Amino acid sequence: MSFGKRKGGGRRRAERRTAPLRVLAATMAKTYEATLMDLSTSGAQLRAADLPAIGELLELTIEQVHVFGCVAWLEGNKCGIRFDEPLTPENVAVTRQKASFARGLPPELQGIHEEWTVGTVR
Repeated sequence: MSFGKRKGGGRRRAERRTAPLRVLAATMAKTYEATLMDLSTSGAQLRAADLPAIGELLELTIEQVHVFGCVAWLEGNKCGIRFDEPLTPENVAVTRQKASFARGLPPELQGIHEEWTVGTVR
């Protein structure tokens, strides 16, 4: 099962934007740390060693953006999240801008930025 394709043929109607940021995906039973790989107004692709199961309901936290959704597909260390309500284009744009900023940091600061972003800094 495919979540969509970058260039036509998929079911996604909303434009996908590359956005490699660390995010939190919280289900009723567990909170998962993952990397946000793609983002559109209607869904997201996550990558992590441990991910929720297909059909699992969750709250995805991308910095200050919180969105509810469901795991639509799961393949290895990647999964697709379908949002219950679409993100605003403004939220997608801000997230993309923050991802661009993080990519420009030196490697030793990227990890610190990611920890700060998801709130795991102690």
